[in-house]
Amino acid sequence: MFADSSETRLLVLGRDPDTDLLSLLRAWYPGASFVLERGELSSWLGGLWHQPPDGLVLFGDRLEPAELQALGAWLHEHPQLPALLVTGSRGSFGAEWVLAHPGLRLLPTPWTAEALRRILGRPEAPLAASASTAPAAEASEPASQPAPPPAEGSPPPAFAAEFLDGLIERVRDPLASLSGYLQLLQSESANGALVRPALEAARELDGVLESLHLASEGWSPHPSRHSGEHLAVEALKEAQRAGCEVAFESEADFLLRVDPRLTTAALQTARVLLVRFGGGGELRLRCHNQGPAAEIAWELHDAPDVPSGSRVEVPPFLRLLLDRFAARCGASTVFECAAAGVPRRAGLRWAESAQVALR
Repeated sequence: MFADSSETRLLVLGRDPDTDLLSLLRAWYPGASFVLERGELSSWLGGLWHQPPDGLVLFGDRLEPAELQALGAWLHEHPQLPALLVTGSRGSFGAEWVLAHPGLRLLPTPWTAEALRRILGRPEAPLAASASTAPAAEASEPASQPAPPPAEGSPPPAFAAEFLDGLIERVRDPLASLSGYLQLLQSESANGALVRPALEAARELDGVLESLHLASEGWSPHPSRHSGEHLAVEALKEAQRAGCEVAFESEADFLLRVDPRLTTAALQTARVLLVRFGGGGELRLRCHNQGPAAEIAWELHDAPDVPSGSRVEVPPFLRLLLDRFAARCGASTVFECAAAGVPRRAGLRWAESAQVALR
């Protein structure tokens, strides 16, 4: 797909590029140079018109529709340019202008090395070669004792993670096709409003699969430095895309070393807990540093009273999922309820030791 030479310049565009995928690309194209852009599109798009790259790798989930439209217009001027679009939770929503590019290849997430290899047209995965070049000293180390066999009737230790990841991939492939067809039907049908509930349900299902993928042992986080306010704003955008009206408050910003995909998934789970089981009220997102701890949490204000004698049962799997995300973010869970078990606050809290710096 891309040319592998010392003159090849590949542009990588995305707010949160997948480092594992980039590592594979660098292994497959060792002669190419990679230029990574994470900033606002308006700050560098003008330079592309004068010096276009030899290929584009686009992580589309975090880009706004207006940015994708501008990129589609730029790609229209370069029809021969090979481009790889990596997209997951948003599907092809907002990317119609980019999808019209004749040189585009689409890689849905969660992706596999084999799927990427086929799209790129590479003869073999680079993982085998890298494994065979391990230092001989490592091979000479004494073999560790074999692990004890699992109890009778229990699955192998790696089975749960492998099974879950494989199941997610098998479900997401047809789901991506279904979502694309529903989008096309909505845009071309006179009764597009009738298609919207099915399309929203498909997107919600894709979000559930993404959460399970991030919570799985088979997926490894890639932490980097981010400000708490930036992470909160990303969660705010997700809520607004879901149709929620949210008030936002930010005080005493702080820096964290986390994987932003995990914080976004955790805060999305926390928001679902409040919106679905909190009984209504004004939804607020607060990002603040309180002395030895920092928080990003959703709150419900002016919520209606709960009828006496009633009881709200929050599904245990949502609490477990939030706890799982919090642990993988190096945080503790914020979860506070009013009378009758109605949730009023939910989110993440980091101790001072988990922070890179406080401002």
